[in-house]
Amino acid sequence: MDALFQTQSNELSTTTQKEKLFKDAERQWNTLSTEKGAPGRKVDFEIYKSILYNLEIRKVYLDSKLSLEKFSSIVGTNTTYLSNAVNNYFGCNF
Repeated sequence: MDALFQTQSNELSTTTQKEKLFKDAERQWNTLSTEKGAPGRKVDFEIYKSILYNLEIRKVYLDSKLSLEKFSSIVGTNTTYLSNAVNNYFGCNF
């Protein structure tokens, strides 16, 4: 019973973290779009949120075999879009 409660508690915590992360991401996205002087594309925003989620909550960076190809698969985009999002919105390269 304790294991079941712990699992449900972890799922709730992750869901809450995800919601908070996405709200913060939207605020950051709006700030970045304003600084660049043009609204960002919706697809870039979805990639941006997925990158944040996978780094902040899922902690995929701990995988020693993580590559651009593997991370793009996790994020759900191709390597070009992922690389562009990382370069443009995080100020670094992969």
